[in-house]
Amino acid sequence: SLGTYDTEFQRIKNADALAITQLKKIRTVQKVYLEAKGVYAPEWDSLLTFVNEGFIPIIQRKEHIEVDQNGEEKYWTEIDTLDMVPAYDSLSSILGYTKETMYLLPIVPSNPDSVLFDLKTNERKREFFIQVQDPSPVNPQRQKGGKMKPLRFGSLATSSTKGNWE
Repeated sequence: SLGTYDTEFQRIKNADALAITQLKKIRTVQKVYLEAKGVYAPEWDSLLTFVNEGFIPIIQRKEHIEVDQNGEEKYWTEIDTLDMVPAYDSLSSILGYTKETMYLLPIVPSNPDSVLFDLKTNERKREFFIQVQDPSPVNPQRQKGGKMKPLRFGSLATSSTKGNWE
């Protein structure tokens, strides 16, 4: 019946929307982790520990230009760490988790088996790559052989954190 189709369609649409929301949260935390640590978190444990126990530096940058006697310009940037703020304090309102429920961050929503998103990171020539993907999409179109790719952000081929839903 049409009602069953509509309900299934809505369930799939909701599952995709929840996965996208979760991927956006993970992307936000990974970007902050990259700023603080200089690399992406390679596994979930290090990311969750960072959110719950880590610190984010508050940095001030000053650009300087100086002209020497020969009229040559010298440029340099002065970077000053003004403060260290607990990562949890900065990220908890965005993420919507307590420290006790933060373990839910890497779990694919609406997956009954508590499956974790696939997390892959890489580095080549001081360039950092990350890809986070839904390993078992609810949407049959996003499953193996479907017309659409599984929801994900980032790429291991190009340095991007763009989501494939954007």
